[in-house]
Amino acid sequence: MGAANSTGHALIEAIESQIVELDPNFVTDADRKTKGKTKPGYHPEIDLTDAGCSPDDLEFYYNEVSANSLKTKVVLAEAGVPFVYKHIELTHDGDFETKRAPFLKINPSGTLPVLVYKGHPVYDSTAQVKFVAEMSPNGLYPPSQKELIDKWVYAGSMEGFFMGEDAKEHIFDNLGTCFPWISIPMFIWDESKRSHGDMAKILFDGRELAAANVLMRFFAMRIYEDATLSVGPKGFANPFVVNNVWANLRKGIEFHLGKMTEQLKASGGQFLLGRSFTLADASMIPFFQRATITGWLDELRGKFPVVERWWDVCRNRPAYREWVPKYGGPNAPHMNPKELAQFLKKMRQQHPKFDAVYKGTYAEYEGPPPSSPNPCTAVVAKCMPVCVPKR
Repeated sequence: MGAANSTGHALIEAIESQIVELDPNFVTDADRKTKGKTKPGYHPEIDLTDAGCSPDDLEFYYNEVSANSLKTKVVLAEAGVPFVYKHIELTHDGDFETKRAPFLKINPSGTLPVLVYKGHPVYDSTAQVKFVAEMSPNGLYPPSQKELIDKWVYAGSMEGFFMGEDAKEHIFDNLGTCFPWISIPMFIWDESKRSHGDMAKILFDGRELAAANVLMRFFAMRIYEDATLSVGPKGFANPFVVNNVWANLRKGIEFHLGKMTEQLKASGGQFLLGRSFTLADASMIPFFQRATITGWLDELRGKFPVVERWWDVCRNRPAYREWVPKYGGPNAPHMNPKELAQFLKKMRQQHPKFDAVYKGTYAEYEGPPPSSPNPCTAVVAKCMPVCVPKR
C-alpha cells in the first residue's frame, strides 16, 4: 500500500509540474503543504536572501487592494524611508500567489503584507508599522504617547472575521473588526464580473482556496436576504443574518466614529493625538479608504463632522499621493470605483434588506437558532482571509 501511495504521489507531482509549466497560477498539493505559521515582529534570525530578497533594501510585499497592506503602505509613505514595492496577487486578482511555494518561502503563513529589511522579515502589519515608525525621524510613534497610540492602533486593526454567535458583540470591539463586513459588497461586485470560464479557471487553479470566490458569486445578495442559504437540497443557517451582523453593523460603525469624535475633540488638534500625524491616525485610514468606495462615508455624511474634517486633512497630506490605492492601474486593473458605486446604487434599489444595512434599519433576527452547524461558516471563515488578508 505504501509503494502504491508513493507511486500515486509521484504521478500527481509529475502531472502538476506539467500544469504549472502551462499555468503558473496553479497551486500544487506541495504548495499547500508548505504553509506554516509565523510569529509577529522583526526576525533578524531568519535570512530570506536565499528566497530572492535583497540584502540591502527595505522591501514591501503587498497587494493594492489589501487593507492591511494599505496600513503599512500609509506608514511607509509618511515615514519618508526608502523602500521597494513587491506586488503580490490575491484571489480577487484571479491568482493565488500567496499560496504558492515561492511566496511561502518568504512568509510560510501565506498572508500579506510582509516587510523584509535587509533580508530579514517583519511579520504582521501592526508590528510592521511600529518597526517603520521607529526608523523614521517624523515622530510617528513618540515615546511619551506610545500607550495611547497603541490603543488606537488596536482600534483600527482587523483582528478576525467573526461569524459565530458572538459576532454581534465583536462589531463593537474596534472599528477594524467592521472592515470585512463593509468589504463584502465590493467582493460580490468583483465576482459578478467574472465569466463562467474565468470562474472555472480560478477553481481549477486554487481548488478549495477559491471557495470564497464561489460563495460570493453563487449567493451574492442572498447573503443579506436569506436566513437560510440553500446548497442543492440542503439548507444552512446564514451566519450573517442569524447572528445579527447586518442588524448591528451601522450601530457598531457609529459607535466607533463617536469614540473618534471624542478623541479628536479632546486632542485639541487636527489629529487623534493633537497637532501631529501618528500611527494612531495611520491605523484608521484603511477603514476610511474602504468606506469611501463602498458608500459608507456618503451614507454617514454630516453625522460625524469632526471625523470628516480629520479624513479631509489626512487626504490632503503630501504622503496621500504615495499611499492612495491605484485602482484601475496595473496592480488593480479590475477595480473601478465608479462602476462599484453604480453597482451598489442599483443593488440598494433592488434589494431593500441590503439597503437596510446601510440605513441601520435591518431587523434583528428573532427566528429559531440553527439546528446544525453551518458548513458555509467554516468555509467562509477559512477563505475570507484570502480576500481580506488578516494582520
